[in-house]
Amino acid sequence: MATVVGQALLAASLEALVGKIVSGEFVDLFRSTKLDAALLEKMNITLLSLQAVLHDAEEKQIINPAVKQWLDMLRDAVFEGDDLFDEINAEALRCKVEAEYETRTATAQVLKKLSSHFKSFNKKINSKLQTLFERLEHLRNQNLGLKEGVSGSVWLGTPTSSVVGDESAIYGRDDDKKKLKFLLSDDCSDDRSKVGVISIVGMGGLGKTTLAKLLYSGSNIKLFPIHTRA
Repeated sequence: MATVVGQALLAASLEALVGKIVSGEFVDLFRSTKLDAALLEKMNITLLSLQAVLHDAEEKQIINPAVKQWLDMLRDAVFEGDDLFDEINAEALRCKVEAEYETRTATAQVLKKLSSHFKSFNKKINSKLQTLFERLEHLRNQNLGLKEGVSGSVWLGTPTSSVVGDESAIYGRDDDKKKLKFLLSDDCSDDRSKVGVISIVGMGGLGKTTLAKLLYSGSNIKLFPIHTRA
């Protein structure tokens, strides 16, 4: 059980880190503070490559100790990256608030000191980013025979068994189910040629698939001429 939770946590953390890097907020922040935006882009490409082989690594770690060690190193690097980007965000916010305050009554000497602080911050963070990038690149270049795009079983059609065995045994999802039913049945779009998609997101083990199955097997689903889930 601990292994499954650890795998879900790593996958979620890696996805979250990629999301931070490509967000407009961080891209703008890097450009405005003269942090290394080119390095940020390269790191994103490296993380996407690591993300592509993650599932295969999780499968192979059971029989290959080297892969397990690789996953442990990746986990440490991803967590360090998450901490680093939190540090960047916090420091940038602090500097912004400080700058807004100082510019109201600041002397030339104070403004010069603040500018020097920004330069020192950029130098320190760029160094940490370079170190993190090199760690990730090292993991990416390991020749462990990991394959990209390998995933578990994929649901392609109507299941042969019952979608949900006993709805009465599922607790705590009534409100979520009602909200999603409303979104599915709410006729808020005038363009009938478009297909609406509702994503249920979250870490593994939260019951996303179970919730989707509850909706899929519900009586209201018969209102729609075509219904599918992924």
